[in-house]
Amino acid sequence: IIKVSYLKETQRFEITWSSNPGTSYIISSSDNLKQWTYDLGNEVIANHTETTITLSLADKKSQYFRVNVAE
Repeated sequence: IIKVSYLKETQRFEITWSSNPGTSYIISSSDNLKQWTYDLGNEVIANHTETTITLSLADKKSQYFRVNVAE
């Protein structure tokens, strides 16, 4: 991951990472680092050497994210 931004006005979180074009990535989230949730809308196919996604943090005090290469 090369950049992380929190957009306070919209309560959105942006993650940017180095990626290989054509590779699928899955973004999972967790409230407690024990149980991870995968949302089908959070699968991304990279088009460039950097990929950015935006996730909502509305109504959450803390949230953890991880980026995995899809298999």
